[in-house]
Amino acid sequence: MEQVSADIVAAASAKSRRLRELVRAPEILVMPGAYDVLSARLFEQMGFPAIQGTSGGIAASLGYLDGEVMSREAFLDVTGNIAAAVAVPVNADGERGYGDVTASVRGLVARGVAGMNLEDGAGGKAGVGRGLVDLGAQLDRIRAVMEVKRALGSEFFLNARVDAFRS
Repeated sequence: MEQVSADIVAAASAKSRRLRELVRAPEILVMPGAYDVLSARLFEQMGFPAIQGTSGGIAASLGYLDGEVMSREAFLDVTGNIAAAVAVPVNADGERGYGDVTASVRGLVARGVAGMNLEDGAGGKAGVGRGLVDLGAQLDRIRAVMEVKRALGSEFFLNARVDAFRS
């Protein structure tokens, strides 16, 4: 299990609070999708107040297809590098949790990431196995995120994304 120091949790939580403020503000929040450190730095220099990690962009930049094809460690490392390179909050695209949502959240917090999207899509190849995961399974994943946040003393931001209109 990845260890996370109190200093890292505190710094990540400050960015999580800022992300939460931006999401709740009356203004529309535009978060461009960064796929590497360079794109994140460019977006920050352009004045965006927060950055979204793009799973498809990160995967493509590493030569993978989108959809949790790359390893959890690759996802964590690239997203962590993005978060470390900018002062604004970074929200990861956690897809479906990369196999173990608890390990993914711990890894993101340890790397200073402010929050993540958690999809309810079932994944699968185009036209096969798509749709939504069972509601109970999705609620279990959301509970797991909340439990690891509490255990770490983190204010990690969770966007439980709904893929209901996915074709």
